[in-house]
Amino acid sequence: MGLRTREKLANIKMIAFDMYGTLVRNDQSSWQSLTEDLVEDFALPVNALKLHELWSMQERKFRERRLNYKTLKLNPPFVSYKSAWGIAWDKAFKDSGIEADSSIFAQRGIERMGLRESFDDSTFVLNQMSEKIRLGVLSNADDQYLSASLIKHGWKFELTLSSESARTYKPDPEIFRLFCQKAGLGPNEVLFVGDSLYDDIHGAKNAGLSAIQILRNQDTPGRTPIPEGVEMIPPDSVITSLTELLDLIP
Repeated sequence: MGLRTREKLANIKMIAFDMYGTLVRNDQSSWQSLTEDLVEDFALPVNALKLHELWSMQERKFRERRLNYKTLKLNPPFVSYKSAWGIAWDKAFKDSGIEADSSIFAQRGIERMGLRESFDDSTFVLNQMSEKIRLGVLSNADDQYLSASLIKHGWKFELTLSSESARTYKPDPEIFRLFCQKAGLGPNEVLFVGDSLYDDIHGAKNAGLSAIQILRNQDTPGRTPIPEGVEMIPPDSVITSLTELLDLIP
């Protein structure tokens, strides 16, 4: 991270982190493993990989449609991940010609999300940064598994805001503005760090925050597909490890 970036971020008073894909792993393989376990546990007469593909297709449609990207003020009614995952399981079961309890499958997904492992650099950097600057989390997540993740890793943030509590999802600028409002800061005083160019970077920049994109080595299913015709706002900087953030605060 160059001198120019450090100078640009000199007025930052708080860093807000994305959770999944940034601090905590969310690999595609973990979701496939969940489906395999569920198929085995409930002795379902279906190929686990095929069922996972059907569920993933429906889950992706949810992320594509949960916001009205052309007119954000006309967003559809908010739907939590647990509800959306249950609907996706229902459709996957129907397409597979089987019967199963979608609520149980959705709940297992919630529980697994709360057990995800952190990246190797997360705890060290958070501990170092907490001594120098205010820290928060802004995550597209249900409260249940976000809280479980924080407890699992022993992380305590001054401010935690989920999509469920905000009733909207990144990249809607309103969720970023709400975070700043709760922090008592202007958007120009908050730096957002996330892995998704669309949800995290474009959303934060569109709301007036500074934003740094971290490139993690993982295949995650959680990034919202970029709608056609939407020109991405680039990050202020790109990093490959959270340790690079330590240069921001002397």
